[in-house]
Amino acid sequence: MLENSLIFKIIVVALLSIIVVQLLLLLRIRQVLKNMSYYVEILSKFFYRFGNTGSKPAQNDTALRTCQFCKYRMSFIHMGEKERNSEDFYYRCKLRNVDIALKDTCEHFEGERTF
Repeated sequence: MLENSLIFKIIVVALLSIIVVQLLLLLRIRQVLKNMSYYVEILSKFFYRFGNTGSKPAQNDTALRTCQFCKYRMSFIHMGEKERNSEDFYYRCKLRNVDIALKDTCEHFEGERTF
């Protein structure tokens, strides 16, 4: 009986020590991951700035503000039985509910993606 209680105490102490060691290791891993995320953030900011400082080709800003790049543009497919010589797609503005061409511009323009 004495041997059983001694073995039980040894097992409990061993399990508790393993739990404590695992907890310490998890805390250390968390700290390392925090530090790594800090350095990754710094490097990503550096490379983002470095990538944006290069020479850019001259772009016409109004060409990028057309309905082709607007988030309110909706695309539809012509489903009639008639043969069409034009495109099979047509476009409408979600805000104004009018037919548009991809080269149109308006004061309600908002880009599809914001960076």
